[in-house]
Amino acid sequence: MNNRSLGAFRRFALAVLVSLLAAGSLAQAQDSIRIALPGEGDTLDPAYMSYVNSFSVASNIYSGLVRYQPGTIDLVPDLATSWDISEDGLTYTFHLRDDVVWQKGYGKFVAQDVVTSFERVMDPATGSRWQGELKNIDSIVAPDDVTVVFTLKAPNAAFLHSVSAFRQGLITNAKAVADGGEDYGRNPVGTGAYEFVEWTPGVQIVLKANPDFYLGKPAIDTATFVVIADESVRMLALQRGEVDIAMNLTNPEIYKTLAANANISTGEVTTSSSHGIDINTRMTPFDDVRVRQALYYALDRDLIAEVIWGGLATPAYSDLAPAYLGHTTDVPRYPYDPEKAKELLAEAGYPNGFKTTLYWLNTLSNELLGAIRAMWKDIGVDAEARVVDSGTWVATLGSGEAPLIVSLATRADPDVWYSSFFHSSAFPPGLNATFYDQVDDLIDAGRVESDPAKRAEIYAQIQRQVMSDLPYLPLYWPKHAHPYWNYVKGWDGRQQYDAWLFPVSVEQH
Repeated sequence: MNNRSLGAFRRFALAVLVSLLAAGSLAQAQDSIRIALPGEGDTLDPAYMSYVNSFSVASNIYSGLVRYQPGTIDLVPDLATSWDISEDGLTYTFHLRDDVVWQKGYGKFVAQDVVTSFERVMDPATGSRWQGELKNIDSIVAPDDVTVVFTLKAPNAAFLHSVSAFRQGLITNAKAVADGGEDYGRNPVGTGAYEFVEWTPGVQIVLKANPDFYLGKPAIDTATFVVIADESVRMLALQRGEVDIAMNLTNPEIYKTLAANANISTGEVTTSSSHGIDINTRMTPFDDVRVRQALYYALDRDLIAEVIWGGLATPAYSDLAPAYLGHTTDVPRYPYDPEKAKELLAEAGYPNGFKTTLYWLNTLSNELLGAIRAMWKDIGVDAEARVVDSGTWVATLGSGEAPLIVSLATRADPDVWYSSFFHSSAFPPGLNATFYDQVDDLIDAGRVESDPAKRAEIYAQIQRQVMSDLPYLPLYWPKHAHPYWNYVKGWDGRQQYDAWLFPVSVEQH
């Protein structure tokens, strides 16, 4: 057995046990919990899941080969107890648990289930948005019921993140998918800590504890995810005790109010997310780097982070957030300087500015949108706002038709970040809406480099290049805040919008 993965598993299991013991015995615990979500998501089928609200629920229903330790981007064993990597980095052999059963009577979990789950996502006929995340897989075989072997086309130091318990890495049962047909996304079956019970559209999703979960039955019997789209109403429901946890706190005034309540924890963690603006470098006038630099000099990111986000964000000076391997402060900097911005526009042939369109997600702060437009207006750039819903926003990113579009993204490894948003292989219909292709070789080199120190230097080089060329304007690094009552034990902060409830218990109150 791989000592590193075994050690990680033992630490993980111990942390879970401690969190349960800290909450007291199960006899003293509350048997239900209510979590407020900003939306119900799109589907609970991992092959098609796009929204974080879907993942918040699905993280409880499904398992992956590996899983993120809550609040971090550190990987720990899940369905796999350990794994071996060949010297050439092309073969990953996972050793699976032998005590896992599928929910709802679908039998014992075996290695072939892993094969069929990933092959379904990889099959072009499935039409999964996430098949590109698995394009480096050459073959998957199950030599026996507790072993699965992935062979890659090329070494990839970030491969484990591709098979983690996140979207395409959530393992499905082929028979359950076939039985569910078109309705499977609203009748999911997994091996996770909770089973799906019902979905009342626009109202709530109810889960119940899985008594056969491999780590034991969860402390909480029933988990209800309540849909409350308006943040003010969602957080008021928390303050009134109508819900126990409220996901996605972004309003700084509400944040201050909740922080002043000694019985509520705000639960914020600095994330691997970056929020910024994608610039379509194929469109005039954005094909001129001086124009892109002008737009960035015109943005007062300190004001954005401190005034608009008030404690829930940090000003960004690089595309790669500090949580990532290879983050560096040694990048070209663009301090707020509107006069410099005007000079650059004049040099580029736009002394009087120009008009353009900025696509904006309707769930993001209107105050932020107004501030950005006003700052650009100050240098003569009139950016018409086109506010769109989540579905249109995702589709617009994938169409490459937007001159400027707000980007809200998080990935768990720098290779996944750069491959998704800055590599030419991700040009639309992928997520590289900037059409930037100047760091392909460096991204490819970082992917196959196994030495962490050498990988870190490669990503530092990429940052310097990206911040010189500015296809993307980093605005801030957000904190994820999912506040909760102090009687909720084992929740703490969450990094990836997961709402994995197995480590969680609720004291009576």
